[in-house]
Amino acid sequence: WEAMAPLLLIWILVPSVAGMWKSSNHQSINEAYTNLLEAEIGNGFWSGNLQGSEYFGLSLDSEDPNDYTLRGLSEKFNVSLNYAQGASQCTNNKGKKCVALVMLAGLLQEDITKRVGTACPEIQGDDVRGCAFICGLMSNLMWHAEVLAKEMKEDYVLDVIVMHDETLNKQILNLIHRLGARTLKLDPSVKRMACHGYLNVSPSRIIENRLNHEVCEHAPFDGKHFNRFHRMMLVESLKLGAASLTEYDVIIHNDVDIFIESTSDLEEEIDYFVKNPKIMMMARIGAASPLNAGHWLMRPSMKAVGLWLEDMQGGFTTKDGWGKAGQVVPQISEIYGDHSPKLHPGNWDFTGSQLDQGLLFHVFAVKLHGYYATGGKAMKIVLEKLDYKGDPINFVDPKFGDHGPGIRHYCGHGKPWDENACSNKLVTCDRKVLLARLMNRLYPIVEKHPLSKKSDFMKKFCVSRLKTGYTSCAPFENNRRSDNC
Repeated sequence: WEAMAPLLLIWILVPSVAGMWKSSNHQSINEAYTNLLEAEIGNGFWSGNLQGSEYFGLSLDSEDPNDYTLRGLSEKFNVSLNYAQGASQCTNNKGKKCVALVMLAGLLQEDITKRVGTACPEIQGDDVRGCAFICGLMSNLMWHAEVLAKEMKEDYVLDVIVMHDETLNKQILNLIHRLGARTLKLDPSVKRMACHGYLNVSPSRIIENRLNHEVCEHAPFDGKHFNRFHRMMLVESLKLGAASLTEYDVIIHNDVDIFIESTSDLEEEIDYFVKNPKIMMMARIGAASPLNAGHWLMRPSMKAVGLWLEDMQGGFTTKDGWGKAGQVVPQISEIYGDHSPKLHPGNWDFTGSQLDQGLLFHVFAVKLHGYYATGGKAMKIVLEKLDYKGDPINFVDPKFGDHGPGIRHYCGHGKPWDENACSNKLVTCDRKVLLARLMNRLYPIVEKHPLSKKSDFMKKFCVSRLKTGYTSCAPFENNRRSDNC
């Protein structure tokens, strides 16, 4: 004990050493300190390789490094921030790039006081839509475990992480962990802070929507107290919680209705992203927004977490946006066909400006200057040399350019987990063809998965539901996407 006393004193008095010691690589203190000093710095913030430490993302120039830890930010904003739960594949793969495929899952619950749990009692589900969404989540996890685990090249080690709010119960989380995925709980205190910020900047909303600060602080996030838009707004704002996963080199975010159908397309994205350290976030420009928030790549950073929380605490207005940024948004929605206007900056009235798209744009484009746009619209701006000056968007190299058809987003009508998906008249012929090809691979993966044999929810609800989609879409598999069905 006498010999250990000096080390214990260092442990107690120097919290950063304790944080380094918690590294899952089990490095010595000297090795950890050397790696910290030699880590590549991006915008002054470190996102290095000491996996498991709460000191990831700290600014080496910061007067108080604790400002950029989960504990420090929790105290500053009076919220609870959590670590990811579950075993990581990265722990025993030193020297490889550690990648996290992250999805956000939350249920838009109705009046929870009337909960009966009859729609899918195996997971205490009341709403068929909610049960179907969980079925889609499980199918997505099984798909990516099968496809990515077998086909990803050896340069990368992949973890799948489900970020979630309080609406996912223990039964659902148990299923997720049994599939080998990790989980990250985003505490209700974050949504409550965002709710207060929402009201603070526009008090008229209190009357219009029957919201007040008492509801924000104490009411459950259900349909009795919040309308559907507000529930969706508060859940979608949680996506930036992925920035706290600083034990990873790369974060890939996918909405639950995105399926990676070509591993090579994903690897091309990761390769380009890793080779260009100045890129903090990479996404496609949306149809009517500066970025699409369904699929994107990010370098995790506790600085980004701090900016995200600051934005939600301050609230949003269409005129000034997040953080009172003002008119800095390029009017992307004006680019149609051969029409090439000047991309003058304007208001925050694009699709999703008050949701995830707006938060991601403000944090990574306006504040961190690290957003790089890809996709067809981005390449149109670059290759046609549209008048684009002074706006906070960078662009990927045109040689990389517009790519990624193998990363498929089934947004809108025609989800893979919809009942009789291809019998719905609102589903386009093109979507039916894509669904048929996906379901031809997805349904057998889910139906044969060991968990589907053991879980009553998977057997009684999910597999049978997917079978209806598989059956209804099968006739369209050999159609060309341009065919009239």
